[in-house]
Amino acid sequence: MKRLGVGLLALIFAFSFAACSAPADAADNAADVTPTAEIAAVSDDPLTGIRSAATIEEVAPYHKAALETGDYATALVCAERMLEIDPASQDALNALTEAKVALLQQGVDDLNASITDGLSSVADPAAYAEFVSRLLEGTDFTIDLPFVSDYGAAENANTSGITFSNLVQRGVYTAWQGGLLTAQADWIYFSAPSEDWAIYKISEGGANRTRLGEACGCYLNVVGDWLFYCNTADGNRIYKMRTNGNESQKVSDDPGVYLAVVDDWMYYTLESENENLYRARLDGSERTMLSGDPMREAYCADGVLYAARRDGDGLYRANPDASDPAVISTRNAGCYFAYDGWIYLVSEDHGLAIFRIRPDGTGEEELLRTDVNIAAFTLTKDKLIVTGRLGKDLQEGITVFDLETMESGVFLACWCEGLYTDKLDNVYFIDCEDNTWHWINAETGETGALN
Repeated sequence: MKRLGVGLLALIFAFSFAACSAPADAADNAADVTPTAEIAAVSDDPLTGIRSAATIEEVAPYHKAALETGDYATALVCAERMLEIDPASQDALNALTEAKVALLQQGVDDLNASITDGLSSVADPAAYAEFVSRLLEGTDFTIDLPFVSDYGAAENANTSGITFSNLVQRGVYTAWQGGLLTAQADWIYFSAPSEDWAIYKISEGGANRTRLGEACGCYLNVVGDWLFYCNTADGNRIYKMRTNGNESQKVSDDPGVYLAVVDDWMYYTLESENENLYRARLDGSERTMLSGDPMREAYCADGVLYAARRDGDGLYRANPDASDPAVISTRNAGCYFAYDGWIYLVSEDHGLAIFRIRPDGTGEEELLRTDVNIAAFTLTKDKLIVTGRLGKDLQEGITVFDLETMESGVFLACWCEGLYTDKLDNVYFIDCEDNTWHWINAETGETGALN
């Protein structure tokens, strides 16, 4: 439960060497100690015996009894008396250091017990754990806090690690890592491209930004107490860690992309095999190839697996194990996702256009067309948000449309390559000028840095 830091050990030894000059308060320390029965058995008046001892050998029985019974306060008094008798004694110095380390251990154990009791009794364990973590930031020792779920009630935990729309987003021009932000309950988890894809969490509203260990990765999926990700420091192999950054471990040796964790399965394409589509259990077992063709992102929503071919036209639906596949669109879906009873996709059609179709392929509607560029798009409950340059005479940036009327509203001039959302329909993007995260309110146009 406890680790002593270098700084704390240095402090211990500083105390120890200072004690070599026969501590003046040794007698006072002795007066404050109530010896155990085992120590009292050494003498009818053990404290007087310790104080009046003329040699280290006379103190030794008291010291031995104190250590054997865990009475480290009395052991400290004994060691201090030893140093009074012989300030140059290595044995006395060792005894003093041993007693002080043991007392520190007792103090840390008591603190751990107090924290554990607190976590089991407070109304908000996650907030209490965060408070304790902040208190310990300036100390030279570490308390290993028990893991505390950060999502509150069980119904707040994700069953899908990332939304379909967040899975298909990118972030940095030419560095086409994706799935850079996901959310669970009141927390947002994101990857920072300006820091080699370091993974952070931050509460909605921008408080409590925390680096999650030393992890770096993309395609972030949070399901309950675990965050699954493709580890960019290990060739995009699939890892998982606790949502506080601890217990990082490799799940699969597959170098994956487009990782989506849904229920008890991981779906991903394998970079080393021409981006064939696979699925596996959350521990990497039952690994099965679902498609031998190069695929884009695949996602299982409402019991239906959606997938798109990378090198050709075609958008498909199938059972979660890829059985009974059916074509639902012959368009080349450059970006697509399911949302609120529709499949939305952007496709080349005498320029670029955003379409939507029903999950069975019927009811195609064209929503937006441009002859310049659509870099990315996403949706909230009543808004279509698009980034790119939507006309030759228009400025590049983020444009918000009313989904029902397709009238444009909020516009933010910027260069970004992906649009992400959280549980509250806040919109997030990476400014490609400096690779930093920002947010925008699609209703008001208010914007700011995610820090």
